[in-house]
Amino acid sequence: MAQVGVLLVDPDQSLVEVIRRSLAGHPYELRLAGSPDHAREAIGGGDVEVALVGLGRGDGAGALIADISGRWPDLPVVAVTEAGARAQGFQARAAGAWDYLEAPGDLAPERLVTVIANALDRRRLRRDLRAAQAAAPETLNLEARERQAILAALEATRWNKQAAARLLGLHRPTLYAKMRKHGVPQARPH
Repeated sequence: MAQVGVLLVDPDQSLVEVIRRSLAGHPYELRLAGSPDHAREAIGGGDVEVALVGLGRGDGAGALIADISGRWPDLPVVAVTEAGARAQGFQARAAGAWDYLEAPGDLAPERLVTVIANALDRRRLRRDLRAAQAAAPETLNLEARERQAILAALEATRWNKQAAARLLGLHRPTLYAKMRKHGVPQARPH
């Protein structure tokens, strides 16, 4: 199984060993960055699937999270705060982090691996949705499709509303309501 690159941005290296132990035996390869610039370089290299950002005191981690979220919006960023620093975790989420963990308790293998797996699932789902939208944008616009179906049924029945409603499987009052909703005129336009 291929290893998933997990970047840990930890300027003071205080989280490295506990995270390394928690990820042992799981399909994650821990990569380290000691500064925001090093983190950007590692992410730009393309081998990072998740970023863990340690929130130290005044080290610019919030700005880094905002920058990563802006430049790589599909890259899950998980902030790591000190114990009892929920406010800092909420600020990180406001800056663009997908989640946050409180050290040391949330860095237990079960919790850390679950958060990383959830972030990767969310990233995959976002990519799948974008691919589906790109592959079939017209099928995703249900309002436009409904309007087209109404117009096609009206044309096929020479604008006989009762026959068009039957063709669409609707009651006539429902057809009239949908026509108003979509701005379809009551009579055939000339």
